[in-house]
Amino acid sequence: AKAVAYVYKKGIIYLNLSTTNVLVYKAAKNLDLILANFSSSRCRELGLDSNLIPNKLFCDLYLTTFNLLRVNMFSISVIIYIIITSYYPFY
Repeated sequence: AKAVAYVYKKGIIYLNLSTTNVLVYKAAKNLDLILANFSSSRCRELGLDSNLIPNKLFCDLYLTTFNLLRVNMFSISVIIYIIITSYYPFY
């Protein structure tokens, strides 16, 4: 969530959030999660213009209006759920 908030502040809209785009990095005793694969992002300054949305396991299929912040918040929630439980909430 912190990584997504950080890239938003930098003008990058990260799309297609899923567990395949979050990497686990272990340095000494610390475990960090790293946001990866920015090819599915939007950023005018960097010339990125993707229209991808997360796959159906990470996207709210009942969302009636496409709002990037809501889509990403839902995807982050699913990722956190998977980290805590080791299961997909919808399968």
